[in-house]
Amino acid sequence: GLSSGQNGGFVEGVTYTDRNLNRVFDGADARLPFMQVYADANGNGILDGGGLFNMASAELFDSSISQNETLAGGGIHNDGSAAELLLSHVRITDNSADFGGGVFNRAGMTIRHSVITSNRAEAFAGGIYNSAPALVQVIDATISANQGNGITTFSDMELNNTTISLNNASVRGGGIHVDGAVAAISNSQIANNFAHFEGGGLFVRGTLTMEGSSVSLNEASTGAGIKSLDSDVYLTNNTIDNNSAGGSGGGIYHCGGNLDLANVTVTANTANVDTDKFGEGGGVYLDTCSGNAPTARIVSTIIAGNQAPGGVYPDCEGTFSSGSFSLIGDDGPVLGLKCAVTGLSSGMIYNVNAGLDTVIGSGADRVFALSVGSPAIDSGVCVSAAGSTLISDQRGAPMPVDGDGSGTAECDMGSFEFLSEPDLLFADDFEP
Repeated sequence: GLSSGQNGGFVEGVTYTDRNLNRVFDGADARLPFMQVYADANGNGILDGGGLFNMASAELFDSSISQNETLAGGGIHNDGSAAELLLSHVRITDNSADFGGGVFNRAGMTIRHSVITSNRAEAFAGGIYNSAPALVQVIDATISANQGNGITTFSDMELNNTTISLNNASVRGGGIHVDGAVAAISNSQIANNFAHFEGGGLFVRGTLTMEGSSVSLNEASTGAGIKSLDSDVYLTNNTIDNNSAGGSGGGIYHCGGNLDLANVTVTANTANVDTDKFGEGGGVYLDTCSGNAPTARIVSTIIAGNQAPGGVYPDCEGTFSSGSFSLIGDDGPVLGLKCAVTGLSSGMIYNVNAGLDTVIGSGADRVFALSVGSPAIDSGVCVSAAGSTLISDQRGAPMPVDGDGSGTAECDMGSFEFLSEPDLLFADDFEP
């Protein structure tokens, strides 16, 4: 086995193939490069941390942990008041546990440039279980194809430039499940995740802030892209597209709490995908939780081109408490009844073709371009959900730009800033 003892350790080029259960770090600092840890055919058995149990300040890099099995933390268990674990260029794969198939964390942790894939949790948190007392950061990582969901976090977490994809949950939060915590997501992709019940991409019972990211091609019974219950959700410069719900809320299902959408594009999502006539709000569904009505606001946002087969509210069902400079493609059979702004309103556009073009880009930069002549061009404002001034769109392209040739630069609605045709010609130093 492997133990840091009292003097720390430096281990290089080691492969473990036995069932020893003393790969425990409980002493001074340890740095562990080029390590491989995997189990024999019998697995690792009965204690936590099937691959590695850390209780110290340690760094693990250029390593792989695979095919281990235990109760909590099939790959890694990080715990204890002195624990502080940095994972860098680590691959954690094919591990299993009741909780935290890949990683079980209750201490300080940072994950960089790492892949956590194809792990399994019998209860939940196939990829990462997190209940640390301090902020955990996941940066430049891939969390994919885990059974029991990608990430379950009960404490604050930041994700940046990270892909959450192809994860599967038996109940909720196929990609990410946030419970009683604050999750801050930026420049990330949440795609092709599945939850049998709710929140295919994300399930939130806490606070979510997300910026410069895409949520696409997720599936669930309700809230296929994002489902939030009595939560505060603040979205800026995101694209929510092609998510499919059997019931209501193809893109977003928000129940109680605050929902702020700023420069967000919500399109091509579907509610009631099974066409049983139970499901509305292909784009956004706003609901009341425990008697608490949501406070929903939209600014410079496009909700258009969504579907609810057999229903009457394809783009959204529910009312926004305020809205400005936004476009709702189809507000339902009765104007202003179930998909509109009932409070402070200015610059709203209803019941028109948004002029959305095809998908361009990939990953966090997946956006729907605006076509020439779109009513969303130069019709928005440059304000984030937090009220700060925006200077770039979801892709990082500068804004505002004079997209309609009027001579005045104005921000567009949605997550994509349109360049006029002359601007496109000269964008690559083209000269006639």
